Amino acid sequence: MTPDGRDTDRRNQPLDAKAALELLRTQVSARVRPFVTHLPEADVARLIEQIVQVKFKYEGFASLRRTPAAAAHTVRESERQQPLPGDRGST
Repeated sequence: MTPDGRDTDRRNQPLDAKAALELLRTQVSARVRPFVTHLPEADVARLIEQIVQVKFKYEGFASLRRTPAAAAHTVRESERQQPLPGDRGST
């Protein structure tokens, strides 16, 4: 927030479709690229563009929502699956 009360956080600004697609490309690229290092750049770019187009077609602006961090899904000790009798390491 600026001193005059304007909100500068991009997450709170309305997006047009072009800006939303560009942001979605950035997010998808960051998630996909580590898994496709063996592909040529042109193929990677085409794959990312296809993913972005499908996500935006079916999810719209909701495709930009954040997913909960993995740490938020920790399992309490009492909820952990106990080893079955006879499994190695069981007592």
